[in-house]
Amino acid sequence: MHKSSSSTDLVAQVKARLNLAEHVIIPDIGAPQHQGHRLAWRCPFHEDHHPSLFLNPDQQSYRCFGCGARGDALTWVMARNGWTFREALAYLANLVGVPMTAGAARPVQARGRTPQPTPPAAPVVPPDATWQARARLILGRAQEVLWSDAGDVGRAYLQARGLQESTLRAWGLGWCPRDVFDTPEQWGLTGKRIYVPRGVVIPHFVGDELWALKVRRFVGDAPATADNGGKYGGPRGGQITLYGAERLQGQRPLFIVEAELDALLLWQVAGDLVDVVALAGAGRTLPAQWLARLLPYTRIFAALDADKAGTLNATRLAALSARVTPVRVPEGNDMTEYHQAGGDVRAWVMAVVGDDTRFPLRVVIPPDEARMPGLAVPAGRWQRLGDGSIVVVYASAEEMDVCREATWVCGGGAEVVSC
Repeated sequence: MHKSSSSTDLVAQVKARLNLAEHVIIPDIGAPQHQGHRLAWRCPFHEDHHPSLFLNPDQQSYRCFGCGARGDALTWVMARNGWTFREALAYLANLVGVPMTAGAARPVQARGRTPQPTPPAAPVVPPDATWQARARLILGRAQEVLWSDAGDVGRAYLQARGLQESTLRAWGLGWCPRDVFDTPEQWGLTGKRIYVPRGVVIPHFVGDELWALKVRRFVGDAPATADNGGKYGGPRGGQITLYGAERLQGQRPLFIVEAELDALLLWQVAGDLVDVVALAGAGRTLPAQWLARLLPYTRIFAALDADKAGTLNATRLAALSARVTPVRVPEGNDMTEYHQAGGDVRAWVMAVVGDDTRFPLRVVIPPDEARMPGLAVPAGRWQRLGDGSIVVVYASAEEMDVCREATWVCGGGAEVVSC
């Protein structure tokens, strides 16, 4: 396979930061066994009953003495996922924080198992009136409790994440102080009881309709984990949305994060600079109506968690559109951990966004200026309107500068000159 010089440079940068065991093998198949000074695993490429795959730490390569499989991080990721070289390189670059440069590998149409997004799910509709009425009752009580003495645990948790009271009130969060078990009839459903766990209640609204109640579960006074029932819960029958979609403006850079609470922190510290939405899960498939909300954006940053699932889904989003750029916080797994470690989230956002001029950029040149002798515009991307003005679409800042300079150099005559 021929690789361009830019791809070769990118491979070198990735390998310089990558630890094969720590970043690739262990997250995939678990911790190794120690055989003397060597690390060994049961080989995932054949039915291995005793560890026969060994790591060469000096060369950052692996070799199985059972089936003969060998290679480096790229070959491992390609073999385990059925990805192309470009897809594997894009995944590993994002994993270790190496930016994708012009001409370097990006996710493309792939074969086999790919990081392409799962086809959008069918459109969904909000729960019926009975469900929403019960959900509003639960939410209203939870909102009251959060700001009472009974909400001390919830408030302390949210404040430790850096969230201010004004933010929590603006987004309507609440605190459910104990597990609630309802009959299905109370929610307009059938079957098993409806369970609303103790924890932070996060409503998903679309307009005036309440589509879902998501709860960041607590066991006692501690946030729940995967080992004691999972982080999240909520009454069945709801429809999780693209959280924050109702507040999108479409004219600014867009950040996509995983968790709703991370979205709130980003909105709080940088909501005047960027728009933000949360997927409400690393691997969620977005229905078509939520994906459509992203179409107006020309600059989208996928700031998902820095774990394997988040990195993979950021790569999937980048495969969906060239307008999507995977990014990660400098420290910690997500926006909140970076904030808690003393990081300046707003400064990081400003560094990521950089110059807020978005390209392609549509510019209307008024009639007086449009009559300037030797006006230079991009070839094939301009149109003269009936009032004498000219609409121009610049592909980049560099192109805009070239055309402006050429306008002064050309002179002579009133013809529009393509640059």
